[in-house]
Amino acid sequence: MLGLIRRSFDYLDCDTMKLMFAALVRPHLEFGNCVWAPYLKKDKKLIESVLRRATKVVSGLKDLSYEQRLKRVGLPSMVYRRLRGDMIETYKFTHCLYATQDRLFTVDKKSVTRGHSYKLLKPRVKTTLRQNFFTQRVIERWNALSANVVEAPSVNAFKNRLDAINTPQYSTVQAAS
Repeated sequence: MLGLIRRSFDYLDCDTMKLMFAALVRPHLEFGNCVWAPYLKKDKKLIESVLRRATKVVSGLKDLSYEQRLKRVGLPSMVYRRLRGDMIETYKFTHCLYATQDRLFTVDKKSVTRGHSYKLLKPRVKTTLRQNFFTQRVIERWNALSANVVEAPSVNAFKNRLDAINTPQYSTVQAAS
């Protein structure tokens, strides 16, 4: 898709590239993120490299660092988008927005005095594969969120509050975790 964009346009400014990437490329990279989210560094780098190449296509940004290109174009890193997507899905499950009988998470009744009322229990697992399942990898980040964010009245309010506390969304430092 990125190749099609490059061949179709002689000149791309920041706004056009942001729209094209968000509409045509990013859906392919984010499809099923919660289910298959990569946990190996090489896989994370591979996905991030698509955005890295996309920002180099914009005229006048080729010589800037990756973080500076992201800021100029106004796109968050793919690492941030994966984390954000995980948190949104966790919000939907904990607030019963999905019509399912199965409970993916167990709310921790013991830690009501600290943090928010939606703290989740993290069961012990033995394999690294299981540690990277959705139901395992989101719990620590979810429990670290403030009550103001977690107890948002709607999904859109949750997204806005989450974005407000995660302002360094252009950084790729989180990629190592």
